Amino acid sequence: MRRLRLLAVLAVGVVSLTVGLPAVAGASVAPGAPGAAATWTPADKHGFSTATSLTSKVWFSLEHGELTDVFYPDLGTPSLRDLQLIVTDGQTFADLERDATISKVRLLDPRSLSYQQVNTAISGRYRITKTYVADPTRSTLLVDLTVE
Repeated sequence: MRRLRLLAVLAVGVVSLTVGLPAVAGASVAPGAPGAAATWTPADKHGFSTATSLTSKVWFSLEHGELTDVFYPDLGTPSLRDLQLIVTDGQTFADLERDATISKVRLLDPRSLSYQQVNTAISGRYRITKTYVADPTRSTLLVDLTVE
C-alpha cells in the first residue's frame, strides 16, 4: 500500500503583511483592485453547532464532508470559509476531499452538539473520519482527524 500524503487546504484567503515598505502617497486605489468577488458556501448545511456554554464565542457549520464555516467572535463574522483535505500518493492521484468522497454526517450527542463526518473515497483507497466539538471553556473548535 502506498503512503498517502495529506495536505490541509484552508480556503479562507491569504493575509499578507508588508513590513518596511513605504506607503504610496496619494494612492486612491489599492494594489490589485478591485480584488476577487466575495463567495459564500452553500446554505444546505448538514450540521451547525456551537459550545454548550456562553464562554465560547465560536460557531461552525458542516456541509458535503467538510467544515464550511467558522464564525468568531459572533455569528456576523465568518472567520473561515472552507477546510478540507487533499489526499495524494504523490504521483498518480490527488483527490480533493469534497469531490472524491461519499460523506456521511451524524450528530454524536445532542447535549454536546458534537458531530462526526466520515468521508469514504469513491475509489475505495481511504476513509477520513473527523469529529468536531466547540470547546465550552474557550473560543476554540476542536477537530479529531483519522485517516485510514
